[in-house]
Amino acid sequence: MTLKPKEITSEKLLLVEGKDEVNFFEALLDKAGIEGFEMINVEGKGNFTQHLKMLCLLTGFERVKTLVIIRDADNNPDAAFASVKNALHAIHLHAPNRQNELKEHLGRKVGIFIMPGNFEKGMLEDLCMSSVSDDPVIECIEKFFECVKGKGCIPKNLAKAKAHVFLASRPELVTSIGVAAKKGYWNFTHPSLQSLIHFLREA
Repeated sequence: MTLKPKEITSEKLLLVEGKDEVNFFEALLDKAGIEGFEMINVEGKGNFTQHLKMLCLLTGFERVKTLVIIRDADNNPDAAFASVKNALHAIHLHAPNRQNELKEHLGRKVGIFIMPGNFEKGMLEDLCMSSVSDDPVIECIEKFFECVKGKGCIPKNLAKAKAHVFLASRPELVTSIGVAAKKGYWNFTHPSLQSLIHFLREA
């Protein structure tokens, strides 16, 4: 489920930032053979607290045994983690002590994964691009941005810019990171994604 639910129907919830993340994680979970998650799109990283407060009031929330929240690190992975912890504390749920870990309390697992992982700055686009780091076209993309930089044009968000240039090199152009995941453009078997997959399997 990706819209605001009227009741909780699964024992496992996965909260993500937006539609791209929904599509990406639907593809990732399917590829990894991980089942059982009900996915909630909170429609923006600033909405986790609001959505958690709403979810905990819904019928069926008391049966939830796993609650996982995934968001981007952006420029500060520690601040991103602290923000999600505060959202969990606002509804009196125990949070893990470290990002990318699960904590079990009174029969419920709660996990926070900050992308791209490894306590690094970045976002979903960085994780996606790391999965195709050995693609031959990456060399071309790096040269393109060297040229662009030399002309005095520096993209505000380089990770997003590189991801979209990579997608422009695919046989069928898509402009959405999530749709690209469903088309198999990201390599879900790449080592850079294995810590995330392991985290979700343990949840």
